[in-house]
Amino acid sequence: QLAAKHWSDGARGKQQQQQQQQQQPFDPDIVQQIYGQELGGGRDKPPLLKRVMLLEVSQYLERYLWPHFDAASASDAHVMSIAVMVNEKFREGVPPWTAFHSRQEAFPGFFSRLLALRLPERWSALSQHEATAHLLFMINAFQSLEDDMVRPQVLRLVSLPIWHGLSHGRLQLELAAQPALAKRWKALLKKEAKAAAGGSKSKKRAKVKAEAAAAADVAAGDAAAPAAGGEGGEAAAAAAAQAELPNAEAAFLPGMIQEFLSV
Repeated sequence: QLAAKHWSDGARGKQQQQQQQQQQPFDPDIVQQIYGQELGGGRDKPPLLKRVMLLEVSQYLERYLWPHFDAASASDAHVMSIAVMVNEKFREGVPPWTAFHSRQEAFPGFFSRLLALRLPERWSALSQHEATAHLLFMINAFQSLEDDMVRPQVLRLVSLPIWHGLSHGRLQLELAAQPALAKRWKALLKKEAKAAAGGSKSKKRAKVKAEAAAAADVAAGDAAAPAAGGEGGEAAAAAAAQAELPNAEAAFLPGMIQEFLSV
């Protein structure tokens, strides 16, 4: 019934006959409801395979989940629903990534949101079958390097920066055994140090500009100037907050390494 109302061919045909204001808008509560009732979200038991198959037949991913996905506002249920439906496509042997090609620019945001679920405080909230679905999606993604959209997202997880997750002793052993990689590792550290220094300088310049603007506003004594100075300060604060956001990948990689080593 939900498919017929919101995303199936029948629903689309009816909507095309109606006026624009009468069409069914996207409802995130529908995603949350389906994830909880049909995909096992928040439950100890995994979803029934028949229910997942019905959602796949109704093109739940192609018609509803992916067209309305927004990395900034989507819920974790939305992210995990996409992962579960992709896993079902792999199980059935149908092309799993075709639906994403219509909005390839949104895929990096989705992949980052999926990695963010690996943060300890969020990972612990997932049930066993949800964690399994997450891991299965990652396996499927790593087995899809032939796809130009997927490849850059997964390769950055297994490139040289992943060695930051190794202990110091193990890192030194690996570098001693592979001199060529040791040279690349030193070059990477220099590049990261240079980028960090550049970021610090940018923050300092932004702070100096904000202070100069505030001082000019006070000296001018214009009633509109303090508002402009406040806007400049808010912009600088927003930029600083954005730069200090936790890197989901940095938290994800060490945990993934530890999980694989413990198997």
